[in-house]
This record gives sequence, structure tokens and C-alpha cells, in this order.
Amino acid sequence: MNRDEQLSNIYVPYDEVKQSLSGNYPEEAPRKSEKGSALFATAPFKDTIQASFGIYLPYGYDSARVEPYPIMVLMHGGGGVESAWFNLGAAVNILDNMIAEGRVEPMVLVTPNGTDLSWNRPAIMDLIINTILPYMEEHYNISADPNRRAMGGLSAGSRVTTNMLYHNTTEFGFYCILSGGLPLEDIPEELYDKEEIRDVTIFIGCGWYDTALFRDLSSAYRLQEILASRKIPFTTQMVFSGHTWTTWRQNLTYLLGNVLWK
Repeated sequence: MNRDEQLSNIYVPYDEVKQSLSGNYPEEAPRKSEKGSALFATAPFKDTIQASFGIYLPYGYDSARVEPYPIMVLMHGGGGVESAWFNLGAAVNILDNMIAEGRVEPMVLVTPNGTDLSWNRPAIMDLIINTILPYMEEHYNISADPNRRAMGGLSAGSRVTTNMLYHNTTEFGFYCILSGGLPLEDIPEELYDKEEIRDVTIFIGCGWYDTALFRDLSSAYRLQEILASRKIPFTTQMVFSGHTWTTWRQNLTYLLGNVLWK
């Protein structure tokens, strides 16, 4: 885990006068009560690698609950680690607040480490499907129903997510692609019309000033263009920010409140 992240965020109360030109993001501030748990785990992968990942459990998590919890797998971007979404992305605070307010149902979050595998996308997909999800099923009360499972990621993690969308479509019911798009070297064009893609929910988030919006042929715009040309439904949220956690925190909040488990 990257210890430098621990002191990277400062939270201050919102002042309507002094901060009148900035956003008011109360979802990102830590709660004083009804707080979930963030922890870290490892699992053996390919005999020689101990894969590391973060886990968020909602406040009041019940291992014996009759209905298993929905789960989201959420990837960081290039240079990040499994703690990035918890610290820089404020995912723990966002989930705590939105769950407590009834804006999203209690859910489990797991954050793999893509850097450990040098962003080898097929290897990361293998890790998620054949190591992390089985580990979570064994140790936690999570749903095995694809419609109660989501896959997401930002930047380099968005490319893993897009790969999963086209190569392992039925593993998840929701695909959440932030600041990135279609890595053409990984996805043959014949998969663009894959029928199963019409049965899942696709969310694309990005910033208007984001380098990933028009950067190259794997940009967020290119992915939207391909989906739209084939009349494949998707939801988009664009925010006034760049290739930064300001964008991804807003994307996550919108995703939780308007897309997942709906």
C-alpha cells in the first residue's frame, strides 16, 4: 500500500460565501457515525504472485444476511495501487454517506492492484475472475448474480474494464468506464457487435478537459462513437474537470446514485 496517500486529502466545511464558485461535495467528507470498514487482503495468483486488493464493507455488514450484497470491482489508474480509490478517490467516504442517506443500497467494494501485474490486461482480467471474485465469495456474503456485480476503472483501469466488457461480457451486469475507452489492440472489430453487450448497463464518465476524451483511438469519445453507431445504449456523465481525481470522485457519486443496481 502507498503510505504517501494517507495524508493526501484535507476536508473542510463548505462555506457558501468563500467557496461560492467551487463545487459543494459533501459526499466526499468523512462521516462521524455509520461508517463502513476498509481493509486489505492478499490472495495467491499464478503460484508466484500474492495479489493485493482493498475491500470495503458497508456499515452494518451482515455475513448471514439472506440476500447477498451487490459487489463492485473498481480499478485505479496508472501508477496507482489498491488503496488509491480509498484515499485519493474518497470512495469509502462517498459510500458511507450515500448508503447512510439511502441513495445507494449497502454494497461491497473491492479494489485490485493493476500495477503489480504491469497492467497486463488479460492477466488482470484473469486475476479478477479466477482469484479475487472466488476469494470474495469464500470470505464474504456477496452476490453471484452478474446483475448484482459491477466492473469499473479509471484511465488504465478503464481499459481493463473495456476489455472485460467485450471479452467477458456476462461476468458483470454493469460496466463503468472512466476517462478511457477502447484499446483497439486488444479488441478485434468483430466483437463491436457482440450481442450480449446490449444486455448490460454501460456507464462512461470523463472530464471536459480530460486528456482521455480525445487523446487517441482508445479515447472516451471513440468508445462512445462505436457504441452509438451500433445503437448500443450507454449513460454518460461529463464534468468540468480534467484527468484527475476531482473528475473520478464526481463520476463515482453519479454512478452510485443513478446507475448501479437500478
